[in-house]
Amino acid sequence: MDEPSDEDNFGFDHYINTLEAITRECKTPFVVGLLGKWGVGKTTLVNKFLRKRLEETTGIGFVYGDQAMILEDA
Repeated sequence: MDEPSDEDNFGFDHYINTLEAITRECKTPFVVGLLGKWGVGKTTLVNKFLRKRLEETTGIGFVYGDQAMILEDA
C-alpha cells in the first residue's frame, strides 16, 4: 500500500510555497484541485502544505475529498 510521506522526496517545496501564496492573495472563496495518477504524491503534498500552513495561521478552511474512497463506497 502506498502511504503518504513526511519527507520531501518529490521536491514539493516549490508547490507548497505556491499554494501558500494562493491562500494568502486570492479572494475567497476559491477551490484548488490536485490531479494526478496514483502514487505521484498528491496526499503527501496536501499533508505537508497543511502542516506548514496550519502552524502559521488559523484563518484557513480546508475540505479534503478522496475520490478513490468515494468510488469504492459507491
